[in-house]
Amino acid sequence: MDAPAVASSQYPAAQRRGKLDVEWESHKATIKALYIDEGRSLKEVMEIMKSKYGFEASVKPYKARLNRWGFSKYITNKLEREAIQHVLSHGLQRQGVAKPETVRLSNGTTISLSSLATHLDRKRSAPSLYPMSVLRCLRSPGDLWISEEMLGNAREYIREQYTDVRISDHDIRASLPSHYGDFFKGLVAVRRLLQEARVDDALLVLRRAPEQIRMLLSGETVNNAFGCICITVLCIKWDDSRTEYMNATLRALLRYAASIVQETSGPEPLRRILTSLTKLDDAIFREAIIRTWKCQLQTWTSMIEPEWNIPLLGEWLAFGETAGYDQLPPNIEQGLRDTIRSHEVRHGRSSLPVQTLLWLQGEHQRLVAEKLRTSTERAREIFLDLLERGPNLDMLCQYTAQYFLAKEHRRCGHRAEAEMFLRGAIESMCALEDRPCYGISAALELIFDLESWLTEWGEYEKADDVRQRRLMMRLAHQKKST
Repeated sequence: MDAPAVASSQYPAAQRRGKLDVEWESHKATIKALYIDEGRSLKEVMEIMKSKYGFEASVKPYKARLNRWGFSKYITNKLEREAIQHVLSHGLQRQGVAKPETVRLSNGTTISLSSLATHLDRKRSAPSLYPMSVLRCLRSPGDLWISEEMLGNAREYIREQYTDVRISDHDIRASLPSHYGDFFKGLVAVRRLLQEARVDDALLVLRRAPEQIRMLLSGETVNNAFGCICITVLCIKWDDSRTEYMNATLRALLRYAASIVQETSGPEPLRRILTSLTKLDDAIFREAIIRTWKCQLQTWTSMIEPEWNIPLLGEWLAFGETAGYDQLPPNIEQGLRDTIRSHEVRHGRSSLPVQTLLWLQGEHQRLVAEKLRTSTERAREIFLDLLERGPNLDMLCQYTAQYFLAKEHRRCGHRAEAEMFLRGAIESMCALEDRPCYGISAALELIFDLESWLTEWGEYEKADDVRQRRLMMRLAHQKKST
């Protein structure tokens, strides 16, 4: 019964978008002439288009359209390389051939050689946004110095990954929520195991780290392998007495990841980032990764503004979970709401993209409540809504909702409901065993929770049964790993 309603609401929206696109395209040549050829400001272009042609739009859609058309007055790194290559190619020709006085770039802009020279002189003398051969450092309040070269590699990597790439509906359904979810949940569990001094359980999981890294870098199950590697380092944090040892372990994993990138002819900027991270001092190791990852995500966001996509939203929330809620973009909540509405129309209320977005929205509300110490009511509503979205829920989404609700009921003293949701979360997590980059740690964590809760409630017989199951799972996994 839902399909006709979705379809009937979909076509008018699609028709409106099509009409808008046609209208913009009809004015494309005029806007280019005003903005690029005549060099007018965006404000002047908007005023002329409104008064002379009756075409009116706000600044945001203008900027989005100019970006889509490639109409830029600025000489980007890519355009700079094109211009220099063009000049060099003419300079290498035989004498007697007239040298060009202008260069036409791929975005349609024609620049003079004097303008190019001025741009290069300014870039050489002023603090650059992009890395040159010399390292430039940024000073933070915490005496942190990070090479601009590393941040530049992060920008270059994300641009190479996403330039001219549009994620199709099919790709969304195939890659989500395995984008970072399985890997992330397992590593959060490792962090908790270490905090609880359950080192044996934690080391059991870490044995699979090289295998997981190889899968991340060799396969196509994630959209941003570097983000998952960042999660590895940021989630796993030992106590201060073992920081040096743990950082050495993590550096070894980063060196291993760099070797995999080289072995598989992966992105060269990613290899340079990983290699640079292995050389940092312990005091700045974690913060440098946060800065580099955030720089990468900000670059990715700027490439698709004003829109959002599901992998980017998920990556930002993984970043917020590991680096801190205050590191998230201020408009991410609105981005989640807008994306949910559009995907409900396109795919239906029970589709995998919508399930994934509700999962992300619930996680975001949980982060907000934890950071601001406010009510978790909104997160509860979202996760309950998610569980009611049909019988074919993705198991990772289902697990997240069940585990959150279990903890909420326990906090409120509702023992029966807490046990019910936690047992459901355990079964959902066990069903994920064959997912990419998944480890047994998260399931062990949940079973340990259930054992602790039952002991706390005085239900010792149930607790003993759960303990036996946990020990058997550990033993089976050890045999499988050896």
